[in-house]
Amino acid sequence: MKFSTALNLSVTLQLLSPAFGQNRAIPERKAMERGPDVEHHNYLGPAFDDKFRGDVDANIVNGDEVKPPFKYSWMVDAGCCGGTLIAPNIVLSAAHCKDCISSLRVGRHNKNDSTEDYETFGIAEKVVHPMYGTNGIDYDYMILKLTGDSTRAPAVLDVGDVELSDGKDVIAIGWGTTSSGGSVSPILLEVEVDIWTEANCKTAYGAASITPRMVCAARLNKDSCQGDSGGPLIDKATSKLVGIVSWGSGCALPDKPGVYAKVQDQIDWIEQTVSELTGGPTKAPTSAPTVSCNAGESHFQMVLKTDNYVPESAWTLKDSTGNTVLSKPASYYSQSNKEYVDDYCVADGTYTYTITDTFGDGICCSYGTGYYKILGNGVALAEGGEFGQTDSRTVTFTSSGTDNCKSWCEAIPIPYKSPNGGTAKCNFTGHCDGCTICNQ
Repeated sequence: MKFSTALNLSVTLQLLSPAFGQNRAIPERKAMERGPDVEHHNYLGPAFDDKFRGDVDANIVNGDEVKPPFKYSWMVDAGCCGGTLIAPNIVLSAAHCKDCISSLRVGRHNKNDSTEDYETFGIAEKVVHPMYGTNGIDYDYMILKLTGDSTRAPAVLDVGDVELSDGKDVIAIGWGTTSSGGSVSPILLEVEVDIWTEANCKTAYGAASITPRMVCAARLNKDSCQGDSGGPLIDKATSKLVGIVSWGSGCALPDKPGVYAKVQDQIDWIEQTVSELTGGPTKAPTSAPTVSCNAGESHFQMVLKTDNYVPESAWTLKDSTGNTVLSKPASYYSQSNKEYVDDYCVADGTYTYTITDTFGDGICCSYGTGYYKILGNGVALAEGGEFGQTDSRTVTFTSSGTDNCKSWCEAIPIPYKSPNGGTAKCNFTGHCDGCTICNQ
């Protein structure tokens, strides 16, 4: 993420000048000594200037190439920053990127590959969070309305249903630089990091620097960094967008996690702004019909319709050793007579699913027409609703390469052009358990 800033005043003024296209992006705090522990930000402008070689601490640190290419259909290349497509003509990015973004590209992977079939848009309107700039880097949210509609599938937003607990696996994605003060990566990279508690994050940066709009994440020697600003932080289990790359001190320093703008905290402002920009009640997607899982994993879809009384329903999914793999608390199911649909990837195997009702009358028949359904790779494995306090089922998930391939084809409509100029779909050798070409 981020860009080095704890330099002397004259350099800071240079960075903020129009020549660099820089914008305010640093938390307000006491001046720091110049050294490796400098404030940094993922804006790319200074990375191309020799004066800053060595002052900027690297990239998506120790990440991997996104494979298969284009699996994140909603990833946006905004040049100096990243972004996330959250509606056909709406991109969510960071407010501190506001002065450097002039066009966006959806559907890129390798920026050096001219055969990629990507979409390019101008910006019809920029909306920076009204509270941004009132307290340093707080409220680092910006919504961009495109000059046209993308055909790619938008990301699914975390509306508060993802529990950002200590150690939770999340993934940062971007085209940031690949060495300290070095060149940017033309290949899209991703890195898996862990959520930090708010208390630990405040210990790292000071209580005044971390607000409820922020969430911290890092893993030993892994981090987002310069050039990744505005890009996504997603929940590994559900692929929901939980954060926006914002700021931090250094990159991959053991006691300085990356700091991200927390999506769920400002979901009301995001949805309201999307509605206003699209001229109707349209909201950014908050549910998705499918996810695409890796080899050896199955797509677990949990469907639950509540009855008249909420919140009462909760469930757990435990593996054969009794460890809880997934769960939802009763507080999640807070709306009556509503169907909730959630998608996950789980390792192939046999699990015990248990649903509970705090009142002891299930979710069907007595006070409404609720139900639950468990689907594995699109196949119904169990369903019910008429029970008392609890209902337990044994379910076995078995993935198939063909199913995974079909899922990828649905998620990636136009990944790239074939050599003869036509359009190929889902030709990802080795991705789908031996299935090399799908959508037959």
